[in-house]
Amino acid sequence: MQDQTPQSFATIGANRARSLVVRAEVRPPPASGYLIAEGDAWLDDPGYLAILETMERHHGFQVECAAGHGETAEEMAYDDRQLERFRKVFERLARTNDAIGSTTPRAILLSCGGNDVAHTLSTLINHVDSGLPVLDAEMVRSLIEDRVRSAVSSLIGSAMAFSDAYFKQIIPIFIHGNARPVPDRRRYKRTGIRATGPWLRPSSANRAPAAATPQADGDLLRNAAEIAKIIDLFNDRVLAALPAVSLFTGIVHYIPLRPTFEGTAATAEQRRALRNMFGEDKASERAAKAIADAINAVDRRG
Repeated sequence: MQDQTPQSFATIGANRARSLVVRAEVRPPPASGYLIAEGDAWLDDPGYLAILETMERHHGFQVECAAGHGETAEEMAYDDRQLERFRKVFERLARTNDAIGSTTPRAILLSCGGNDVAHTLSTLINHVDSGLPVLDAEMVRSLIEDRVRSAVSSLIGSAMAFSDAYFKQIIPIFIHGNARPVPDRRRYKRTGIRATGPWLRPSSANRAPAAATPQADGDLLRNAAEIAKIIDLFNDRVLAALPAVSLFTGIVHYIPLRPTFEGTAATAEQRRALRNMFGEDKASERAAKAIADAINAVDRRG
């Protein structure tokens, strides 16, 4: 009869652990290198886009991630606990570097700013019955060009400082643009439960003509067009402009993912197609490929 004492089970556990240690010691480095990621649900929601999993599975990266769904750029940049979590990713890779050879990351991927817009959306939109333009232009400008740009720039500065401290070089930083969302209250699965989303509830429901469920196609098209103006401003005036900042030149690279998700217009039929797209691997694969191609292109130029 097999020994079933605690000591015997401890021996089984120890043997399994030793085999894992041996396999880890002989494991070859990832084919495409190491990638550090910090961001929001785009990078930390395997039940939704699974971009990082796709980067590992199909593009040969090993990803070390500090991302947290729901995080804003301001939280990533200024919250001590979040910044410490980001720092520890660099520290962990650097220690591994000392133990098994080069684990210097090829790139740092940042995904941020979208939640800053989503969380303040109701303050950016004038009431539908106010007689004012749909968007409060000054509020939009202040949020995008002052608050969010400052936070993203601060986060980039932190990434550069961590790179220098732990790897004695500045690792290339990639930051991706956002697609134009459709604010239709669609739902998606995350971690086995049903959640409202994916990104906008929308907060505009009580201010713009969006309260009906489902919205009339005409209302939804108008609402989607207004949200697109905010996203386009964020992409074009903040994210796409970062590589031209003198401190960031040659270090920060912008990945325009908007074309990756074009064609997701807002009729009822297209909304169903959008749900299907985001319920499959196609969206994550397109985004992951765009990111991998950008990293490889910079390596070739370097």
